[in-house]
Amino acid sequence: MSNSMKSFSMALQKTLRGQASSDVLAAKAARAAKVKRMWKSALEACAGPAAAVILDHTNSIYIIRKAEEETDVSRETSERDEASRTSQAAARSTGGAFVRRKPPAGELIVYVEDSLIAAEVDARREMIKLKFLELFGEEIDEFRIRVSRGKYKLSHPYREEAEKMAAQEKAPRVALSEARIAQIDEELSTIPDKKVREALKRAMISDLEVKNAAAAKKGDNGAL
Repeated sequence: MSNSMKSFSMALQKTLRGQASSDVLAAKAARAAKVKRMWKSALEACAGPAAAVILDHTNSIYIIRKAEEETDVSRETSERDEASRTSQAAARSTGGAFVRRKPPAGELIVYVEDSLIAAEVDARREMIKLKFLELFGEEIDEFRIRVSRGKYKLSHPYREEAEKMAAQEKAPRVALSEARIAQIDEELSTIPDKKVREALKRAMISDLEVKNAAAAKKGDNGAL
């Protein structure tokens, strides 16, 4: 093989490895966002006014597909393992038709700020598991509630999300393309509850419209 062909081959392999890495990261981010939305919707469905307080003091939330002992220092490992599983398509093409596979039962792990919030969640343990199944078709066979330690107590994704939403209400927007909206419909199609599905769709569209506006302001033509 000539030097030029070797260089091309090496460059191609590097590009493919980079693409695979990007796909895993994208799958990881999408799954993490979906789990966050499911947790919020499940709490709002069964905790009433207490849902806002629990969400405000939730530090992190995961669903993993295999039994493993997870500690604060192993969160990154759990996220990586779940992303790898997610990146293996939930739907596969068979003779031109798409066949959706029912996801295996998972383990729900939530980290909260203190023991009082943990007790509030524990009191609703079975109802939360039921809502995950009813609203999202997500079967939970084990539910672990843990109190965060150290720097993890400083993470407040739902508090930050509420602040972001308040800011978005005042932000300019650029409408999504029909193709992108159709893609969102496909991403949410596994959620059986129509009301929840529509609520998540509105939230995703709102977020992407603001991002489109920001990209347009920077001169980026790659509209979402």
